[in-house]
Amino acid sequence: RAVRTMSEFVASMPGGAYPAYAEAQVRELIDRVRPDVLWNDIAWPGTGAELVRLFTHYYEAVPEGVVNDRWTTRETVRLLRWRPVRLALDLVTRLRLRAGWALPPPPTLHADVRIMEYETFDRPQSRQWECVRGMDKSFGYNRASRDEDFLSREELEQTAADVVSRGGNLLLNVGPRGEDGVIPDVQRQRLVWLGEWMAAQHGAPAPT
Repeated sequence: RAVRTMSEFVASMPGGAYPAYAEAQVRELIDRVRPDVLWNDIAWPGTGAELVRLFTHYYEAVPEGVVNDRWTTRETVRLLRWRPVRLALDLVTRLRLRAGWALPPPPTLHADVRIMEYETFDRPQSRQWECVRGMDKSFGYNRASRDEDFLSREELEQTAADVVSRGGNLLLNVGPRGEDGVIPDVQRQRLVWLGEWMAAQHGAPAPT
């Protein structure tokens, strides 16, 4: 069944044996790689207590590590079993989109950095935040994307300047082609543009 509303999207969390499987994978990642950033997406299938233990394990392994805010737990999602809660969430989502406002992720137990997707805050923030977006309208490589679907050089520079001026970090998605792992020229060109813009801000040589 297709997911059609924000409440259905948030509630589409797998159960069964999956939470234990996901936690084992993340713990292995922590133990073997010790990532500087523990970056999850959408939600976390375990409970809040399990998530606290997972974060504790991470910070013990990587004391200076950073956790993002996409770890909404099972308890929060359970609230969506109630129809009034689902209707309220979907109404707020529609109103925010209609007004052109950003949609921050649902609340989570803990986060070092806030994540905005294809959006920026309208003013500087007191805590760390990041704008996550693709170069076009997709994440990853989309062979159906046309040249006009990608950020122009001016749009890319304006986006970077807008994010940085509000104290944020820009995470720009790169999607290699699936058949050969090559980054398409249309994406590579925008990486060069962004590198040239960054070099100009710092007085450094432009990338090649």
